[in-house]
Amino acid sequence: MHAQMISLAVFAGIAYSQSAPVDDPVFRITYPVLSEWNEIEIEDRDARDSWFGDEVVLRHNRLIVSAPRFFDDQPHRGGYGMGRVYEYDPITGTQTGMLTPGDDKSPRWFGGIAASDGAYTAVSGSVDGESRIYIYEGDSFTPSQVIQNQQDAGLGAFSVAMDGDVIAVMYREDVYESHTVLFDIPTGLELARFPGGIATRADTHTQNLAMHNGLLVLRTGYDDGTDAPRVLVYSTETYELVHELSPEQAEDGFGSSIAINDEYIVVGNAVNRVLSPRDADAGGVVEIFDRKTGERVSSFMPGDIIGDPFVANSIAINDRYAAIGSLWDRFVYLIDLHDTERVWRVGYQGYPTYWADEFGASLTMDDDLLVVGARDYNGVVVTYNIGCPADRDGDRSLTALDAMDFIRAFASGEVSADLNGDGQWDFHDVSRYMRLYDAGCFE
Repeated sequence: MHAQMISLAVFAGIAYSQSAPVDDPVFRITYPVLSEWNEIEIEDRDARDSWFGDEVVLRHNRLIVSAPRFFDDQPHRGGYGMGRVYEYDPITGTQTGMLTPGDDKSPRWFGGIAASDGAYTAVSGSVDGESRIYIYEGDSFTPSQVIQNQQDAGLGAFSVAMDGDVIAVMYREDVYESHTVLFDIPTGLELARFPGGIATRADTHTQNLAMHNGLLVLRTGYDDGTDAPRVLVYSTETYELVHELSPEQAEDGFGSSIAINDEYIVVGNAVNRVLSPRDADAGGVVEIFDRKTGERVSSFMPGDIIGDPFVANSIAINDRYAAIGSLWDRFVYLIDLHDTERVWRVGYQGYPTYWADEFGASLTMDDDLLVVGARDYNGVVVTYNIGCPADRDGDRSLTALDAMDFIRAFASGEVSADLNGDGQWDFHDVSRYMRLYDAGCFE
């Protein structure tokens, strides 16, 4: 370790004043450092227009990726697919398995929606026009339970959230209306029903439900006399209303995507795509509410800075950060929930370029990993390191290979080596890396 640290120090002394241009002078990387780990593509030859990456879900140390428009019988462009759901090692990109619908044969739109809380994973499908939610326990590839709600037979399930032994499913009634049903996972029995939702997910791939530690957050319909949808917070124990969240400014897009952790509820307020689809002044905003009080505490709105419409299509959250997917400006934003001035954004830079159009359609994250899905055509999934900046290869251990990769990135002027985000590649970055490395990433 000491030899490689000396090498870093010597290298820093030589390159003290070295700098490189910053592509984006407004949003500079601070901490954590996002370095790309992997790009995952579907391997099936006949996967044309499969929407691979439509859903991405982390369960334990594995990544679930859906391809709901995949056709088993022949390549097909457009229409409704049978669907496939894959499991990968998110660090290496190696496929480790495939989830199956059990005894059901080729359900339509298998993998159209998915969720996991670690103990259970849920994947949707449709058989003979009836929605089914397949429940997978632990790391299983076959379902242990299939939730079929006869009262909602024929209605499409388009949003799902999980919390322990409870799952919430939002069912579409028509183009605009929906309702949410709470189920007990082990028995499949209905626990509660919440009417009045708004079904917007088909166009924008938004997540209108979130659950965490006893609270259910959902988007509901227009109330009499209001100009915007409402976002309500319920207890999953008493089923009573706890909070009604109020946006700073009423917009049709309020609740376009929702996420919750132990401290905050994060709500996307998307641009009104019907009235002003490309008006930068109508750009969306992400609003952050206190979980305990329901009071709005801060917001994030990059649209007035970068000039392109910002649409909060998808949100993922961990204990400290929120990732926001905006399909219209083709970026994913990572914001510090404790300080929304600390922001970084990432876009898809690979090939084919059309994947950039759907980059951020789906998101998932934990303390160490951010996963971004771009579902267009065959689709691609990109994983990023958001945990330990010193762990360059993402193997959760610090070795000489990590130090050497930092030296390479530093010499090349890569953003991931600008650890203090000042646009300079100098001794301060190397010193920071040395401290992170020596302390095991904790300063």
